[in-house]
Amino acid sequence: MNDKPKKLSPPYATFPSFINFLNKLRDSSVPGRIDPSVFGNASGSISYSVIASLKYLKLIDDDGLPSSKFVELVNATDEDRKALLREVIEAGYPSLFGSNINLGTISAGQFDDHIRKEFEVQGSTVDKIASFFTSRVEEARGNFFQFAEKFSAASTWFRGWQRGWRK
Repeated sequence: MNDKPKKLSPPYATFPSFINFLNKLRDSSVPGRIDPSVFGNASGSISYSVIASLKYLKLIDDDGLPSSKFVELVNATDEDRKALLREVIEAGYPSLFGSNINLGTISAGQFDDHIRKEFEVQGSTVDKIASFFTSRVEEARGNFFQFAEKFSAASTWFRGWQRGWRK
């Protein structure tokens, strides 16, 4: 019997899928529960990755019930959403904010090593998590955005980010 609680993986959904889902709900309404049926004809991988992201960021609970922060995020204008995303990012990645990590000077390798160690992930999942995080930071336009521009071009995910993953 394993009593160790299940560790949630940080968001690895594509950022456009995440934002499109928020916008879809803004155009209709926030349902009482977020589950795959809310995604309509979207692929299962999109719905499950967005749901996993929402759970990790504590925007929905384990049963899919939306938090007040989620409802606020959905209903916010695009401009107001930036400040809300910043709050969500900082709360969702405590090991990257308020710690000994300096996002203004961190190298791509150091960032990837941190993701591997902190979240116990490897391979392409590291790239996906980094891509989502970087996209969220860009969307929030916070003071910590400049760190992404300083990453080494040798980083696979950063090259992808430069090519357009962030769009």
